[in-house]
Amino acid sequence: MGGLISLYALCCYPNVFCGAGCLSTAWNFPSISLLPYFESTLPDPSAHRIYMDMGRREISNPEQDHHLQEMQSSFDHLARRAGYRDNHSLLSLTFPNHEHSELFWRARVDIPIQFLLEQLKSTHGWEIHNPSS
Repeated sequence: MGGLISLYALCCYPNVFCGAGCLSTAWNFPSISLLPYFESTLPDPSAHRIYMDMGRREISNPEQDHHLQEMQSSFDHLARRAGYRDNHSLLSLTFPNHEHSELFWRARVDIPIQFLLEQLKSTHGWEIHNPSS
């Protein structure tokens, strides 16, 4: 539920957080939809970034995986309607053979970190230094 709580925190506290990194977001709520809440609370896309990703094999049930993919697609459309732009303020990726596990998140965690730190760099003029260079 880390992806959902990160997105929720961004929406509740947009003056505290400038971005949300949502890996393998748990959109698997069959009886309720969180989309109307996010539609009404997404913060200003000119000052915030959202990273979303998921694997095509999140759950061992193909029908549930399809539901997760549909929910993610619906959120992506909602965010775009709110002014979020692909590869600028919104990055939503799908990894074909990835599952819902720390092993797969570790393999791709560099992507959201770089995407979200770019927001801090552009907003505050910070530079990111690599200590090994």
